[in-house]
Amino acid sequence: MALNSDGSREHGKRVHGGLPREAEPALILDNAKRSVSIRINTSDYGRIKTAARRMRTREAEIFRYLLQVGLARISPLLGETLDDTSYLRTLAELGPDFPGHFGIGTQELTALLQAFAGKSLPLVDESDLELIEFAGSHPRLATEKIEILAGRTCAAAGGLRPLLFEYLKHKYAGSEPDV
Repeated sequence: MALNSDGSREHGKRVHGGLPREAEPALILDNAKRSVSIRINTSDYGRIKTAARRMRTREAEIFRYLLQVGLARISPLLGETLDDTSYLRTLAELGPDFPGHFGIGTQELTALLQAFAGKSLPLVDESDLELIEFAGSHPRLATEKIEILAGRTCAAAGGLRPLLFEYLKHKYAGSEPDV
């Protein structure tokens, strides 16, 4: 906690999840490594420890790798602009996960992406936003629903998310589906 000019501790600056109310860009001007403290549940820590032992490396290396993979996955949220295809891919990749992890539904994710896109992005139907959320909790049923909407059986070689992305891309960006 920060200290006020009178030496008292500052309160009331944080909201749910420990995020500051006023979001400021995280600009770091040097290349120094940072030491951070995080809280994870016991089972996740056990899996990280097991992975480190099996790979004969330190737990910190596993943490760094997981952080890099996670940041790569949310990279569309970190960019300055967003094109139509990246927008649809982000909805397909992150939309099913966000309600469970952050309590952010697909409507809120869409609004967030639209806010920093820098241009108008395709408006996704309410039924498709519901399908994206449904994919997170019921992947098999979501796959069946996409097959019905596409009017054919889809070979989901890469799983549900690529299938969902191809469906969205075909419907909103007018490209031919690869599914």
